[in-house]
Amino acid sequence: MIRGKKERENKGASFLSKQVIVYSTNDCIECTYVKRKLEEEGISFEVRDVSTSKQYQKELEQFGFLGVPVTVFGTKVVKGFNLELQEIIDGAKNKRGHGGKKDGDISI
Repeated sequence: MIRGKKERENKGASFLSKQVIVYSTNDCIECTYVKRKLEEEGISFEVRDVSTSKQYQKELEQFGFLGVPVTVFGTKVVKGFNLELQEIIDGAKNKRGHGGKKDGDISI
């Protein structure tokens, strides 16, 4: 199933993620950008390499995506390295109690 939006709300309770997860592959430049941005923001995350795990590939497909990167946190699912990724970063920071992005902060 192909959808036009790059960001989706994750409605399946089984997908509720309490940590940031990045579905990735080793040779994906955009995946590297996502992981680097999360590291720069001090966000801990789990990398799930879909090229080495059929289970991770199935999980990715359940979100409606075939390609990577896909970043998941809570009920938020974002495909790619784009402005919607900032919502995941802000959510992860808020969960840790560090507050979100402030006016004037530079994002992606």
